[in-house]
Amino acid sequence: MKNHIRFSHRLYSPWLTALFLLVTQLIFAQTMPGFSRKSERCDEPPSISRGGGEILCEELGNISIDITVGTPTTIPPGTPSITFASTVDWGGTFVADKNIRVFGILIMDTPLIFANCNFSMTEDAVIRTSEEADFTAFVCKFFCCDQMWKGIEAKDGGKVMLWSCEIEDARIALQVDEDTPYNYLYSNRFNRNHIAIANGSAQPGSGTLNFAAFLGNRFECTEETNAAYDGLYFPASNWSVAHILLDHCAASFSPGIYSQFSNYFLDADHGIYLVDADVVVQNALFLNLGIDGIATHWEFASNTFAGSRVKATDCTFTDAGFHAIWAVSSDLDVSGCEFNGYYYSSAIESAHNYASETVKINDNAFNYPATDFVEVIVERPVAVGTKKHLEVNGNIFTQQQDDPVEGMIETLAGIYAYGYVNINVRDQAEISDNTFYLHLPDGNGDPKGIVNQAIWVDMLFRYDNTTVNGNTITVDDTLLDAGIVFDNQFGAGNEVSHNTVTAELGQDQSDVWFSFYGLDLFNNTMGLLMCDNSTTGTRDGIRFWGNNGLSTFQSNSFGEHNTGLVIENFTTGNTTINGSIGDQIGHGNIWSTANGAYLDLAGFCQQFPLNSEFIIENAYSPGSAYFPATNLLSPSSGWFKNQNVSSDWCAPGPPPGPGLSDRDLDVAGETGSFSGLNAVSKWEERRLLLDKLLRYPALKAGNQTIVDCYNEWIDSLPGRYAQMSYDIRQALSIDSTDQAAMDQLKTERDTLYAQLIDLETGVEIPEEPEDMFEVDEEWVADKEAVYAEIAENQADEASLKAQIRQGQLDAAGDLLELNDSLPATTQYEINHRLLNRLSLQLFLNDTLTAAEEAQLRDLAEPDQTDGGLAARDARALLPLCESRPASPREQSGRPGKNSIAGASEMNLFVLPNPATHRVALQFATLAAGHIAVTDAAGQTRAQWDKPAGQSRIEFDIAFLPAGVYFISYLPVSGQASTQKVVVLR
Repeated sequence: MKNHIRFSHRLYSPWLTALFLLVTQLIFAQTMPGFSRKSERCDEPPSISRGGGEILCEELGNISIDITVGTPTTIPPGTPSITFASTVDWGGTFVADKNIRVFGILIMDTPLIFANCNFSMTEDAVIRTSEEADFTAFVCKFFCCDQMWKGIEAKDGGKVMLWSCEIEDARIALQVDEDTPYNYLYSNRFNRNHIAIANGSAQPGSGTLNFAAFLGNRFECTEETNAAYDGLYFPASNWSVAHILLDHCAASFSPGIYSQFSNYFLDADHGIYLVDADVVVQNALFLNLGIDGIATHWEFASNTFAGSRVKATDCTFTDAGFHAIWAVSSDLDVSGCEFNGYYYSSAIESAHNYASETVKINDNAFNYPATDFVEVIVERPVAVGTKKHLEVNGNIFTQQQDDPVEGMIETLAGIYAYGYVNINVRDQAEISDNTFYLHLPDGNGDPKGIVNQAIWVDMLFRYDNTTVNGNTITVDDTLLDAGIVFDNQFGAGNEVSHNTVTAELGQDQSDVWFSFYGLDLFNNTMGLLMCDNSTTGTRDGIRFWGNNGLSTFQSNSFGEHNTGLVIENFTTGNTTINGSIGDQIGHGNIWSTANGAYLDLAGFCQQFPLNSEFIIENAYSPGSAYFPATNLLSPSSGWFKNQNVSSDWCAPGPPPGPGLSDRDLDVAGETGSFSGLNAVSKWEERRLLLDKLLRYPALKAGNQTIVDCYNEWIDSLPGRYAQMSYDIRQALSIDSTDQAAMDQLKTERDTLYAQLIDLETGVEIPEEPEDMFEVDEEWVADKEAVYAEIAENQADEASLKAQIRQGQLDAAGDLLELNDSLPATTQYEINHRLLNRLSLQLFLNDTLTAAEEAQLRDLAEPDQTDGGLAARDARALLPLCESRPASPREQSGRPGKNSIAGASEMNLFVLPNPATHRVALQFATLAAGHIAVTDAAGQTRAQWDKPAGQSRIEFDIAFLPAGVYFISYLPVSGQASTQKVVVLR
């Protein structure tokens, strides 16, 4: 059965009424003044090379005119002429091979078919259908020299049917009212239009674009337009601002079963731009877009916008000025797509997800160059319940540089999941089964690329039930700071298991390790389930730093490393969080030297090592062939215990729930290392413990020490600041009843999408044009019915989201006043009060004023001696490039094999090493200082001053003969550092 087009009669409704009533602000971040979203780049965006190719005016601008429609002058001046098609002598209802000049408004009050005609449109000219009088064109060309015409308007049930046409120079090439469905677009070229396709109404939940066919169309902008865009939502631009604009509308663009791609989107600012709209797009190509491939619009200070819904399947995105997909407060479902080339901000970014958005990024391929930033950035959706609202699963990330890399290059992460507003998120999130291959050598095969993290989960506050499982990360001829960073997870039920990190480069002949951590875990105070992770070839296999709660640590495998397992303190300014993972009994872990001996230690614990105990099987125990007694551990006894057990202890089980760590008990009882901390650290640790007890009051049951601590401190300043954090989380969280209603709406919409896709997959394009307009009434009616349900679902969600958003706005405003009333006498109290204020302002407006931005940057300075943890946490609000975790090249660390004796601080790191022609010096401090290069005989071969503010310096070493050299750095304040460098020729 063939599916075709139905002719139907609908009553006229005023077009664009709601669109022109909307008063909006320009919200997309790349044009927004001031400080805005977190992932803002800190360097300048590159210019995008767009366009190139002939335009119709150059080809047809001097044609002789056969038919003139309308008049060039009207009374009063500025009033367009109105011409009814029935009054024009066309020579019949089939108009072929004619050159037609159109002035004013041409109203199609009689059905006409045009074939191989050229339409020379004058400024602001319009072709408008009416009363089921359709406009049909085969192989026709529409253009306007020197100005812009308004475009074709499908209204009052009169359809527009375009087959292999070219449309240029229109403000909106085709605008379709919701009462005019089943327009037909096949194999057309839309070029140099401000907007190619738009719906003609903007009533929440009411608009649909129901195309009978939307296949094989090419949207591009080969040259700047004749006039700047002057409509809503976009700044003035002489490029196509959007090929498709959906405003409070639902649309689906058919699967491409007749061509390689269903539709092509090239060269415009945006491919598809959504304003509270739904779109399903399949098998489309997005290439070389100036800003975003697909973008959603949302007004941050408004509670009337529901956000959009994007479902993209089997599409290809290649190069865009900022993003392939930029989704703000919108549902996102991206699967089976391919992302190639460079994106200034990221391939996919999903942000401002505070009202139960759902983000699914599954089974896609990312192929990105050495200079790219982050491929996937997702703000963890705020939600409750057992449903997964964040999935980033089954994706393949390949960062490979085939051409030699010039100079040192640095990228941040493949997947970056973050949350910087103090909200309690209690649903499910999963980052699993992703594969990374990172290969960034120079022309000599030496590593020239630095990848800071492959996966970075940076949840600053209390997010439960986050799993990072089954990911595989392989780096080859590349420097890797950390394969997986799991940072600041103060929630419960979190898991990092079944991950594999392999640094194939390993170490060089002078024991310099090119990569640093397989897994890097910071301040996971509730503990983690960690099973079956494997890491090899990095300097340290797994690092716990800061206060990590008791974890289930089983069946992990450590291959070749400097040190297999590291437990370190975290210190910022004058605040110390002691390194701990509790009284750990980890079964079945393998410290294996089968892939090479440990250079230093199987394990290292910076403080109180006997608090951590690991049981390992005899086959891999200290003193065995796989674990030589000469390369044991620190301390020399008491940490590893031999036991003849199975090597697989990863039986299914839940991650740790809410619980008290040994550190919590020390804080409550003022025992252990807590008693020796300074005032700043004690205040912070009491605040963190009280925050946990407010969130999980059941933890006080049966523990008098905890109860006494709570009663003593809850009304003190640590308690009042903990209470403020708790109040913020409670106020901004979603009510469970609202969450259940939202989840039900999303389930219903997913079902409707599946029905719509199933209907559209069955469409058939007639081979002969004369057969194009046969009617299958049943198919048309079925499709229209699904769209009607989608529109109703959209309206219901808009209403519910507005309710949620208004409640959050009201609560955040009240909390601003309450927060400002908190006493603050010390610097760390002042910092916490300011951090709360700036977080709430970002929640309310998604932007900071210039004065607030200056406050934030001062707050985030790392050298505050009594700033407390707020000084560090403030960095999470900065743009991503400024807020990444300190790498081993930047932070003060323990002495290692890479350091020359006496250089106990890693203030200097040299890359690559060995080197041939050029090296980069990376500094842990921005202080000024002096640099000197000496040879093995002590002769100075080069020296210069390092200015303040520089964190990296590159220089040529081609003048140095082969040999061993020492590069020393003496800062104006602090300890000198020296690195040995091997120069090869």
